[in-house]
This record gives sequence, C-alpha cells and structure tokens, in this order.
Amino acid sequence: MAQTILGCHLHDKPNFMALGWLSRVNAKPAMLGVGVNKGNQTHNAIAASGKFSVNFPSVDMVAVTDYTGLVSGKRVDKSGLFDLFYGDLQAAPMIKELMGFVRGGKITSMLSKLVSLEDIPHALTDLSRRHVRGKIVARLDS
Repeated sequence: MAQTILGCHLHDKPNFMALGWLSRVNAKPAMLGVGVNKGNQTHNAIAASGKFSVNFPSVDMVAVTDYTGLVSGKRVDKSGLFDLFYGDLQAAPMIKELMGFVRGGKITSMLSKLVSLEDIPHALTDLSRRHVRGKIVARLDS
C-alpha cells in the first residue's frame, strides 16, 4: 500500500498527516476509503468539515511524509510544510509539488459516515445487503 498524505483544515489552517490506510471502496463512482484514528486532531477536523484531500508523495518526499505522521497537529503547526493549492473545496489543501497527479481528474471529497471499529459488524451487514456506507470516502470524478 502506498504511503499518502491526508490534508485538511484544523483550526482554520492547513494540516497534514501521514495516511497509511487507504483503499478503493467503490469503482463506479470511484471512491476511496481512509482510516483515521478518532483520537487524532485530523479526525475531528474531517468530522467537522467533511472535507479532506489525499496526496500521493514521491520518493523524494519520504522525510516530510514521515514527519507529518510523527508530530501531532495538536502541538505542531504543519501548515508551512508544503506549497499549497485548492480545488473546489476550500478546506481540502492539496500539495502543489503533486499537481501532476491531481490534474488527472477532479477530486471531490464527501463524507458519508464515520465508523469506529466497534461498528464494523454493522457495516458488514450493510455490505451484505449492498447498502455500503460507514467509511470516509473521496469520490474521484473525471
């Protein structure tokens, strides 16, 4: 699984975290599911705004990607780590160094539901009934 960087706004400033859990959850429409610990500041920021970005760093960005995961947005301002740009969602900062990827399609974030590990049996029941919900997802529109 590729290491990614999740971007959001925390206290009205860009914030980033290393994101190790990312999975495709639907093909049409294209959706990604991400796992963010509910104890993280990033989780609270996404829950409040419903907006985030997923950035795919190059191998040249290993150190800064690692750093985004080692320090908490609660204690460290990570807003100056990257040159940023925004698409349609003003609370979903994207990393300019990675614009080549982002230009491949329009990224629209949506929040369907937050699900905790305790809720997974219920989510699996929904899955078996084809009512797939219970993930933080990003819809990729082309």
